[in-house]
Amino acid sequence: MEDVKTEVLVFRTDIVGKSDNENLKQILKDSRIKNWNIDQQDIDHVLRIESNEMSPAEVIEMVTKLGYMCEELPE
Repeated sequence: MEDVKTEVLVFRTDIVGKSDNENLKQILKDSRIKNWNIDQQDIDHVLRIESNEMSPAEVIEMVTKLGYMCEELPE
């Protein structure tokens, strides 16, 4: 059995409130996402996604379709 490494994708966003989190929950229920969180205390409102199947471009597309800014942060 092949061991698949889970990647942590990290993004800068403008997601700031509890209602924004609720909006995101609907799209981040994607079965390819193992875990996610938003650090709303950070100035960049950092979104972290654990997945071994999604690309940063896919995440950015999902989040921006909801009307939020989302850009990948360098490691």
